[in-house]
Amino acid sequence: MRLARIALLSLSLAGTAGVGIAVASPPGQGYAIVYYDEAGEPVGGAIANPCTGRYSSWGIQTDDFTKEVLYCEP
Repeated sequence: MRLARIALLSLSLAGTAGVGIAVASPPGQGYAIVYYDEAGEPVGGAIANPCTGRYSSWGIQTDDFTKEVLYCEP
């Protein structure tokens, strides 16, 4: 269930990436995601910068991914 919510959030954020605005995390908190193919090779990713609030992504999204929470140190 948690994986499905994260995947749904990722897909919805991908749609807002073209607009350049994505509100996905509390202030001072962001994330980095890496998507992998069947062989375990990275094929895409996304980052929500916790300090600037900017979102960017590359490649393709798959069901196999890792997510790391990032924090902005004041």
